[in-house]
Amino acid sequence: MKFLKKAYNREDYLNFLKDKFNFSQLIQTKSIGNDDVESFEQLGFITTIDDNKLPVFEIDIKPNTKLERNRVGLRHLVAQQVGSNEGALAVFVDDNNSQWRFSFIAIEYSLTERGVEKEQTASKRFTYLFGEGAKTRTAENRFSKLGKQSTLKDLKVAFAVEALNKEFYDKLYNWYLNAQQQVKFPNDEKR
Repeated sequence: MKFLKKAYNREDYLNFLKDKFNFSQLIQTKSIGNDDVESFEQLGFITTIDDNKLPVFEIDIKPNTKLERNRVGLRHLVAQQVGSNEGALAVFVDDNNSQWRFSFIAIEYSLTERGVEKEQTASKRFTYLFGEGAKTRTAENRFSKLGKQSTLKDLKVAFAVEALNKEFYDKLYNWYLNAQQQVKFPNDEKR
């Protein structure tokens, strides 16, 4: 996944989608009125094994827009384009393509006293910054858990912050148990 550490290249990204997921390519430009966006295109769909069809978007942002600062607004823009689907994949590309953001936007529906409400996942939860100088190990690990047989739930679990935290603390706890067995402490002889 060396392409994650490079400037954004659409062909590399499309090849990744074709290799990793059940991807159907369909390039379609969408017209949206937003001051931060240069162009908004739908590249196609991925279809999960449980028949969820998730649109894949590419959003070129204007030079004055900062990827790292406009995460919430840009994700909200994509969530408006999802329609009745339960999520989407999006890449946000800056003007020189050196850095780009990947986001999985999951849409969840809940029944409330006001009826069915649509809610998108938190903006930090399923997003990664890629490109020149980016640290990609966590994202690569998350992507390695996915494939053509993935369900929508698999995507949510793979990118969930909670999963990363649980995995981290499980490893830390196991290290602690191992350290207790390996290390001799000065007061151990008195016990």
